[in-house]
Amino acid sequence: MEKNKKPTSKKIKKNNLELKKPSELCQVLFFSDFNKKKYANLSSLQIDLVSTLFYLISDVMNKQNLTEVNIFEWSSLNYFEINLQTIASMLGKYENNYYEPIVTNLQELSKIQVLTNILHKNKEREQILFYLIRKISWLKDKQTTNKRVRVWIEPELLMMFHNVNKMYTSFYLRIQYGLNSKYSKLLYEILKDYANLGELTLDFDVLKVIMNIDTHEKSDLEKWSLFNRDILKRAIVEISKKSDINVTYKPIKERKIKKLEVTKVKFIIKKQPSILIDYENNSKTTLVIDDIILEKDDNSQIESDPIKSKLYQIAQKRMEKAKLFGTVVKNEKKYLNAIVNKLEKEN
Repeated sequence: MEKNKKPTSKKIKKNNLELKKPSELCQVLFFSDFNKKKYANLSSLQIDLVSTLFYLISDVMNKQNLTEVNIFEWSSLNYFEINLQTIASMLGKYENNYYEPIVTNLQELSKIQVLTNILHKNKEREQILFYLIRKISWLKDKQTTNKRVRVWIEPELLMMFHNVNKMYTSFYLRIQYGLNSKYSKLLYEILKDYANLGELTLDFDVLKVIMNIDTHEKSDLEKWSLFNRDILKRAIVEISKKSDINVTYKPIKERKIKKLEVTKVKFIIKKQPSILIDYENNSKTTLVIDDIILEKDDNSQIESDPIKSKLYQIAQKRMEKAKLFGTVVKNEKKYLNAIVNKLEKEN
């Protein structure tokens, strides 16, 4: 009987991690070489780049009003084009036309294979293997010398982001960028999803995968004591200190082959203000009216004029599209007024 028990404790891990809050329950593993079962060791910058790319991509998908029916057709004909200055500005680093680290890391991300483990709404389980970025290219604008990146994304991956309007927010990204450790970034990402529930229990093996730890390379981290001391405790301290959730945890032990071992970890999650967010200024400086972001003194005139309001809606969409593709708007009020004046002249 002992011989029959041992293989079950060493099964290949099938429970992985959530991929950026998808619409379906999706879990993934990142591989540098799937055939050789080599896991990809993501850097802190690469994790931030993945978040940034899909923040911008989800925004484009929402504006395109893509449905499940046309995502496959749309993605086969279209790519996402993003100005590297936009990425650098969001990250708050590598500006002044020094984009080499961004380009290098995007190139590395294009080599990473993703194995998904999806549980569909009809309870059917499916596994799909594809590259995180199907194809990537870089362009340089002759007139502005701005560099832009084009990425092609597999439709199966885009499907996971369908109808998830609040998947990314600027607050969420700001906190992600503000966390230094890659382990903090990855753990925060999944714990944040369970903030409303207040707790989450994860298998110890699953937790290691979530935090992108390859125990083949770092066999010592198979042990709870070393994993807890060197990885988990430090990540929890940083998340609780900087993010919008305060986290405590306790290991759960079960008996395995005549001795107690940690098999699960229970996290207790409480919401809190983040030191990385200026809530006061964010709440007072803008006001949303019909999806238009305006300064408070200007809203009354626009509200009373339906034609003016419609023109501002069009102007807002044009400005957001321009910003998406790298235009730097220093004064949004003047930018919007300029577009509205042009529209009025064109009648």
